[in-house]
Amino acid sequence: MRQTFHDRAAAAADAISEEDALKYLEEMRESWEGLSKNLSRSTVFYLLTAGLFELLIGSGQDLKASIAGFQFTNSETLQKALPVVSGYLFYDVVVLVWRWFDFEDVFRVFWVKFRRDLYVRDMEVLLKPSSGIMGIGHRHPGEGPLPGFARAAQAVFTILFLLVLPIAFFAHSAFLLIQKFGGGDPLVVVSISLSGLFTMYGLVYTFLIYKEDKFVLESER
Repeated sequence: MRQTFHDRAAAAADAISEEDALKYLEEMRESWEGLSKNLSRSTVFYLLTAGLFELLIGSGQDLKASIAGFQFTNSETLQKALPVVSGYLFYDVVVLVWRWFDFEDVFRVFWVKFRRDLYVRDMEVLLKPSSGIMGIGHRHPGEGPLPGFARAAQAVFTILFLLVLPIAFFAHSAFLLIQKFGGGDPLVVVSISLSGLFTMYGLVYTFLIYKEDKFVLESER
């Protein structure tokens, strides 16, 4: 039977001492914080590159700008490269989101076993780093979604960000590149191909993890 990180964490928690477990929690918390920062950074850059492409594709070649300390001049090469960068950043965000949930599973297992008195009072939520886009509707970083409207808003936002936006941007950017430079341009072909692959990898990655988690849960019933 397949095992999730939750299952392996439970087995590990049973096999080590409380001293070793608490030391591991400190190390994991540091790594988790780093992942959270990377998630926020990749999310921001993903949105910036998508927005920048939409700006540059319809602007003149003499446009000059500076974003996050990087200065650039509008060019055809930049316009063709941005959808690839955006597609990769979307894939990176997806991987980091699911890795964040892996951290949360392991963290919860160790806290339940070694800090149960604090866990039952929800004290662990103050130690969890931000879950980025998945934190919409949360009162505390990493806490479960609030009931009612906040939960619905979180579900809608997640679907829009992880499904609708990447597909819409890929289709729109491909259309604009072909419209402006023609479908026979080698760089356009490469750009659309790589952008499509990264977007597809992100969507498939999400589907496979969801399917695996669902399979494991059904197997445990």
